Amino acid sequence: MKSKYRLYITVGLTVLMCLCACGRSDAPVALEPLSDTDSEDPEYAEDPAVSSTDGQTTQKNAAEEENGDAKTVQTVKVHVCGAVRSPGVYELPAQARVADAILAAGDFEGDADIDYWNQASLLTDGQQIYVPTEEETQSGLKITGAGDLSGNGQDPLMQQGSGQQDGGKLNINTASLSELMKLPGIGEVKAGAILSYREAKGGFGSVDEILKVDGIKEGVYQKISGLICVR
Repeated sequence: MKSKYRLYITVGLTVLMCLCACGRSDAPVALEPLSDTDSEDPEYAEDPAVSSTDGQTTQKNAAEEENGDAKTVQTVKVHVCGAVRSPGVYELPAQARVADAILAAGDFEGDADIDYWNQASLLTDGQQIYVPTEEETQSGLKITGAGDLSGNGQDPLMQQGSGQQDGGKLNINTASLSELMKLPGIGEVKAGAILSYREAKGGFGSVDEILKVDGIKEGVYQKISGLICVR
């Protein structure tokens, strides 16, 4: 009897344990919802640079290139020749002056007429700067294009000034305004002053009398004295 009783107890306990186990497996399991941060793997987090569309990336690159081009320093190329030490074509900043171009060409030669050009004038792209010698300017020859900063790049052509001349010299008692302006160092203001003086005095009695004209100093007179005459 005792053996049977123990057997029944053992079988009953076994069945009870099985029933308990099955009950636990059928019970609903409460699952916690994953948060947004938990659902994203940090290793694969979205990179703003990578996630940008092709169009946005292209626009950004184009903007950067445009900004880079805007910062590019503009330059001009000029041809410096004549009485300079190293004639040639030189590339200079856009805001460079004639003096900068002459320095780039090695500066003036010893016989150069350093006052022929306005050295403070701005350069223009393609301009030719021909520096004449003092002998060339004193001979009365006019350099086409020189001194006007036209930037036309033409070769310097030496030609005689037009107007009434006596033996290659300009008669200051009959010369017109434009003819006087062809003399070295004589611009429109000085040429007008010469005409005003001539009209007021009835003409010049001698070449050196031109020193009495307002604006005509000894330096200018030395340049033009061999180019003018009085008749």
